Parts: sequence; structure tokens; C-alpha cells
Amino acid sequence: MQSGTTPLGVNGAHTTATGRRKHPHSPALPPPHPAGSGEMSGSGSGGGGGWPRRLKPLARSQLVLTFFTAVVTMVATMALMTWRGPGRGPDDQLDRDAAYRNRRAETADRVGARRGDYGAPASAAAAVAAAAPDGGLRPTMATAQVAAVAPPPPAPPVEAAPAALPPPTDAAAAVHDAASDTRYGVLPPPGPDRAAWCDGPPRCVMDMGFNSGQDTHFYLADGWRVVAVDANPVLIAAGRQRYADALANGTLVLVPSGLIPESAVATAGSKLTFFKSKLDNVWSSFDAHWGCRHPNNTPLEAGEAINPDYCTEIRVPTRTCAALVTEFGTPLYLKIDIEGRDTACLESLWTLPAERRPDYVSVENVTPAHIELLRGLGYGRQKVVDQRIIYDAYVGQPSLLGNSGPFGDAAIDTVRGQGWASAAELNARLPLPDKVGGVGRWYDLHGKRDGL
Repeated sequence: MQSGTTPLGVNGAHTTATGRRKHPHSPALPPPHPAGSGEMSGSGSGGGGGWPRRLKPLARSQLVLTFFTAVVTMVATMALMTWRGPGRGPDDQLDRDAAYRNRRAETADRVGARRGDYGAPASAAAAVAAAAPDGGLRPTMATAQVAAVAPPPPAPPVEAAPAALPPPTDAAAAVHDAASDTRYGVLPPPGPDRAAWCDGPPRCVMDMGFNSGQDTHFYLADGWRVVAVDANPVLIAAGRQRYADALANGTLVLVPSGLIPESAVATAGSKLTFFKSKLDNVWSSFDAHWGCRHPNNTPLEAGEAINPDYCTEIRVPTRTCAALVTEFGTPLYLKIDIEGRDTACLESLWTLPAERRPDYVSVENVTPAHIELLRGLGYGRQKVVDQRIIYDAYVGQPSLLGNSGPFGDAAIDTVRGQGWASAAELNARLPLPDKVGGVGRWYDLHGKRDGL
């Protein structure tokens, strides 16, 4: 405290130089008298006991009133604080909200740490953690104390990825033969061995919509193998440099491919036109309305001409989500976030037997159509996950900021927490609020396969 200032007590009351509290509305204390003036000399032996003999009656009354007011104020303040308790007043709203998010996040971490929830052997997870350069530290969602996950070590420069791979020569080569092309990962040749790659150990996660690798980073740090898919060659090239070690040690496969509906396989050939955004790589899409959207993030209107300053057209190889499952095996979890193609990816799962479908899936859209589609595919237990909470939890971790968070039993539903809801219950919650307390919200829809 600076010299010459008056300290403040509870409720703004000042304190005197001796530390006694003085209520701001109480009468002022009489000014001190100079030593030896005789005004404050005591009566009786010792000169220090009793009231000052010559103290004026009015000053004495003021002193008694000041003391009485201070005592009453202190007792009232202590009673009020006891009645309110922690978190009762409006000033504690932010603290309560933060504590609530922390409890949800810490619960998700504890659940996610139990590998048995996902079926991955603990020994395999421990082996991955021991081999990781950052000690295998799992990312945490706690808002108050977020554990930093070290980014992958820098890799030597590599040649730019081609805009499109040559078309496959046969059905067995539907995806590049990574056994001879280590730019995108190390795998067994196409056939039974590759088709069992996702069986592990550890099990694999399919990241449909690799983007900048935030989700892939999360899954690798959590001990899973990852098949990451993206149609944008710029993002694939960046991923090859960022995750060179994971590609080399066989825990990651990058697939430079677009994802199409089953109905387009016979007519589209091996390549389709892809609209690569010049404004933000995340906006790139097979749909010009989204890939060529305006700088303010609004899509093109119907019939509106494409602005060449916003996007460029390229040709990219294509696959279906079901074809990737057939080639690499059934993933533990299928994450779908592919800018307008989520529905097509989900619908392709109809071509797979029920037992070949992933244990868990998620999509970026929460609509009645997606809820019903998941239910029809055998994912009757569902969750709605508030992505804003996850985003805020990773502020300060650039390599993880924007990731989708935990999945499966560790994902946190907005109402049931770790619990799963029925499709009917989720439909009853719609529409979901796009803002809470003036802060924007967006959501993912998660599903768990029946019978698990």
C-alpha cells in the first residue's frame, strides 16, 4: 500500500492508522492533542486510566458513538457473509461457471484415462506413452490448469504433396499404397493385413477432416493410431511435415482424398472438382457455396458467380467413408467434420454390415435428420457436446486449440454429462441455443453403437 493512503476494510469502511475500522458514515474522531497540552492528561494514579478529565462532553459522546457504530457494522458484515456463503451472490457467477466447466472437464479426463472404456489394452497405451518424446502427456480439458502437450518435434523439409494422386488402377488400391510411399505413412500392402490395421493394438481413430491436425494430435497424444483424411493438398503437405515422426513410426496414416457419397462413385470417376478457399483453408469444400464463401464467412447465394479472389478449383481423388473402413479395418471411433459432406459419410455406412461399423461416431451437425440417421444406423444412444466449452479449455495450446475433445463414454453431454440420451430426448431439446450469455455456441452429435 502506498504511503499516505487510507486502507479499506469490508464494505468500503476505512481503517485508522492503528488498524481500527472506521465506518464511512460514523462521526469523525476528535483530532489528537499535542503532547503536554494538558487536554488529554489522565486522572488518578499513573495518568492512563479512565476518561480524560477535561474531555468535552460532546467529544466524549462522539467517541462512544463511533465505537458503537464500528462494532454494529462489523457484526452485521460478518452475519451477512455467513448467510451468503460461497457462490451465493451475483459477483460469483463467473467463478461458479468456471468451476462447473472444470468439474465436467476433469470428469472427462478421468473417464478418458481408463482405457477399458474404449477397449484398448493398457499395456499398449503405456508403450505409446513411453515412446512419445513428450512423455505421452495426455491433453487435459481443465480450464483452470490445462496441461501443455508438447508439439511434435520439427521435421526436415519435404517436397510439396501433389495436388492429386494418380487414379487407382484397381479396387484393391482404392487408397495409395503407403507401403511404398512413406510420404503418407507406413502400412502393410493392401489385403488382409492392412484391413486389420485398425484392430490394433492400439485401436485406430479415423479423422475425417484432418484440417490442421488438432484432432489428430489429440488422438495420438491419447495413445491411438490415426487414419486422417483431407481433400486439401495444402493441409496434407503441412501435416506431413508436422507429423513426420508419427508417419514414420506407423501410428499415423494421411490420406489425401475427398469424401463422396456412395451414389457418386460410379459416375464421378476417381477425381472431383474441389473448391480450395484462398481466405481460409478450413473453408475449402466440394460445395462452391462453402468453399468460395465471402470474407465475412457467408456462403454464396444461389446463382451467385464464384469470385476467383475467394477460391480456386482443383481436381482431387475421392473415396467413400465405407471404402476407407473396408481398407483399413473398423475404427474404434469415426470423427466426421468435412464441411457439408457429413451426411454423405454417414450414409455410406449403410453399405457395411452392422458389426463392421465403428463403435462410436460423431458429426458436426445436430439436426433431426442426423439424429434419426444415427438411430437408423444402430446408434440409438447419443450425446450433444458443447464445443465452446472444449474450445475455451484449450486456449493457450495452439496445437490443440479447436480440437473436438474426448469421444465415446468420455464425451460430455450438455444435460446428462457422461450419460447417453435417446434419440427422442435429443429431438425434444431442439433447437439448441446458438448463444448462451451472449457467447456463441456450436455442437457435435455423438453416437454409440447398440449392443456395446
